[in-house]
Amino acid sequence: MTSLLGRQIAQYIIESVLGEGSIGIVYKAREEQTDHRVALRVIHTQLAGDPAFQRRFLDVVQTAVSWQHANILPIYEVNFVNGALFMTMNLIEGGSLADNMRQWGEMKQPLALADALNLVAQLADGIAYAHEMGVLHQAVTPHNVFIRRAPQGTGYLATTVLADFGLAHLIAPQQKDLHNIPLAALPYLSPERVLGEPVDGRSDLYALGVILYRLVTGNLPYEIESAVDAVHKHLHTFPQSPQQFRANLPDNVSRIIMKAMSKQPEQRFQNGLDLAMSLRAACTHLDINLMTSELDVVSLQNRINRGMLPRLYITHPYETTRIIPLDQEEIVIGRSHNNDIQLSDESISRRHIHLKFKAGKVHVIDLNSTNGSFINDHRLPAHKQQMWSSQQELRIGAYRLRWA
Repeated sequence: MTSLLGRQIAQYIIESVLGEGSIGIVYKAREEQTDHRVALRVIHTQLAGDPAFQRRFLDVVQTAVSWQHANILPIYEVNFVNGALFMTMNLIEGGSLADNMRQWGEMKQPLALADALNLVAQLADGIAYAHEMGVLHQAVTPHNVFIRRAPQGTGYLATTVLADFGLAHLIAPQQKDLHNIPLAALPYLSPERVLGEPVDGRSDLYALGVILYRLVTGNLPYEIESAVDAVHKHLHTFPQSPQQFRANLPDNVSRIIMKAMSKQPEQRFQNGLDLAMSLRAACTHLDINLMTSELDVVSLQNRINRGMLPRLYITHPYETTRIIPLDQEEIVIGRSHNNDIQLSDESISRRHIHLKFKAGKVHVIDLNSTNGSFINDHRLPAHKQQMWSSQQELRIGAYRLRWA
C-alpha cells in the first residue's frame, strides 16, 4: 500500500503509523473539524476492491459499531470513500499489551498478581458480551489488547480493552491452513482451532488462559516456532505448572490458569462470566502478605517515582481490586465523584470514611455513613478517629480494605 502519511481520507488527516496487520494498516489520524484523534484502519487496496470482502467487512464491523462495553474498543465509523475502505476506533496511546509485556520482560519485572488477574477478568467480561451478541473473536492475542489508565485517588485505575472482534477470518472465512496465521498468534490458538475444527466461545477463553499464564509467569506455556509446532504442542504437550515460575503463586490461581487452558473445551470455563468471577474471587482473597511481598513488580495502578510507600488495597467481589499508594496524608472515600477515591456500590455513602496517614500510621474516621464502617467486625462510632493497623481489615459496604 502506498504511504498515506499526511494525506486525507474522508474527514481524517493521517498523522502516523500505529501498526500493520493482515488486512490493513492502522494510523493515528486527526478529524479535520474537531482535531479529535482516532485510530484509523485503512484496508489494503487489493482487499478493499473485492466486493465479497467489502460485504464481509461491512457486515462484521457495522455489527460492532453499536456495541457499548467498557472492555471492548469502541468503533466510531466504518465507510468506503473514494476507493478507501476504512474504520475509525478509539485511540489509546502507549502501545498494545504485547508492547508492555516486552518492556516488562526487558526489565525482568512481572506484572503485579492482582493486576494480572484483574486485567484478564476485564477481558473475559468483554468477550462474554461479544459472545452474547453472537460474535466470536477467534484471534485473541496481546497485540489486540490495550490498557487505559485513569487517575483514581492517589493512583490509577487500569481498564483493559479488546479490539478486532470478528476480523480474524475476513480474508478467507473457511481457511484452515495455519501457515497463513502470523507466528506470534500461534501460541494463543486453541487445540480445536489448530485442528481446523468448528470452534465456539471456549476457544477465545483458551486464549485468555494463555495470556494469563504469560502475565503471571513471564513465559508462554509453549514456545512455538512453526505451524507444525503449534499442532503438536497444543494437542499433545502440557505446560509446566505456573508455580514453577512464580513460587508464591496461590494454588487456586494456578488451577484457574490450567483450567482455562484445558485441551478439551468441556473442561474449560464454559463462558466468560464464569472465568471473570473466578478471577475476581481469587483476587479478593489474595493474602495481603503475598501482595505486599511482591516489591519488584510492575503495577498498573501505582504512580511513577513515588518510592516504596505503603499501599491501600480495596477489594470487591465483582470489581477490579484497587492498589493505591498512600502518598497523601488525608484521603476521603465515598460514592460521590468529588471524593479522593470514588466507590460506586450503593452500599457506600456519598462521603463514607476519612483516612489519615502520617508517620507510618493510619487513622480512620467514619463520616456518619448509612451502613457503617467496621474494623474486624467492630462498628466504628461516627466522627471519632480510630487507629487502623495493617493487620486489621476495614469493611465498608461490600468493600474490604487493607493496607501495608
